[in-house]
Amino acid sequence: MRLILAAILIAGLGIGTRYLLTGKAEDNASSANLKSGENAIAVQVKKMSPETITQGISVSAVTEFFEEVEIYPEINGKVADFYHSEGDYIKKGQILAKLEPDNSLLVNFENAKINLKIAKESAENTKKLQKQLKRDAKGTSAYKAVKKKAELSIDAAEGQVDAAQGQVDYIQSQLDKYSIKAPSDGFISKINLDNGDTASVKAPIATIANSNKVKIEAGVTEFDISKITSGQEVEVNLASCPDDKFIGEVYYVGSSADPASKKFPVKIRLENKDRKIKAGMVANVKIVTDKQENALVAPRSAVFKEGGIEKVYTVNKDLQIEIKPVRTESIDNNTLKVTEGLSEGDRLVINGNYKLSEGDKVKIRK
Repeated sequence: MRLILAAILIAGLGIGTRYLLTGKAEDNASSANLKSGENAIAVQVKKMSPETITQGISVSAVTEFFEEVEIYPEINGKVADFYHSEGDYIKKGQILAKLEPDNSLLVNFENAKINLKIAKESAENTKKLQKQLKRDAKGTSAYKAVKKKAELSIDAAEGQVDAAQGQVDYIQSQLDKYSIKAPSDGFISKINLDNGDTASVKAPIATIANSNKVKIEAGVTEFDISKITSGQEVEVNLASCPDDKFIGEVYYVGSSADPASKKFPVKIRLENKDRKIKAGMVANVKIVTDKQENALVAPRSAVFKEGGIEKVYTVNKDLQIEIKPVRTESIDNNTLKVTEGLSEGDRLVINGNYKLSEGDKVKIRK
């Protein structure tokens, strides 16, 4: 009986020892895993740094080219050819279209060029002749008279060249009127005639939209119109260019509301040198009424309340969670300005901030 009890006691001691050793090993392994970061919670952070924040009046509107220029021909005539189509971009001075020139004008131009050629040849021969006559008369009593006559003859010949050149230039200027050129850079927004149609000086042949500047006309309520003045900065975002922010300015503020919409018209202009903005794009417009420099900004979703106190999760240098009380001011529906509780360089948890506790080990993900 004593032998049986002793065996049971020894077996029990062995099991206990193994349990203690195994439990301690598991604790050590768990601690090692925690230190290695395998059990750390993945979070996304924002490193706090000073930003410029703007507040303003937001509206949606449609973009338009700042100005459109109607192109009138300088002379009546039949359209011979269009060199561009609607939607094409054309530079100032490029030929848009040509009219069929008057045949008699073409004949006169050819005759004028022939007369100019004859006048130039005659002037050249006169210069050679008079130069020879002056050489022959040099040293004689007739030299002064010969020289004077030579100068008069050369002047007369050159006058004939100038007259002939003037006739060529005049007819060329008349022919140039049959070439219709773009008065400015822009997109051809409308062409009113086809080849073979008759163009009139009283009707535009085409319209060019100046695309280097864009305008936006928006309607603002009576509650907001008093906050808007000419020259105010405007931030413009387009769905077609999500990574770009365009900056414009208010250049017109209406003094009376539209009878139908009951809203006051506000006009905005912005540069479009790279021509990214097209007419007809939907624009989200923010007319800036207040701007603050060097502000610390946090997503609204990163701030929670506990016992009526606003708090945030931050990550310290040891990659552990610290909960900090803060004070904030609303900027918009998604953003808050942090006025107290955070400093430049703090790492604010902006994603993964669910069921975190003070001292939790975390790992930062991008």
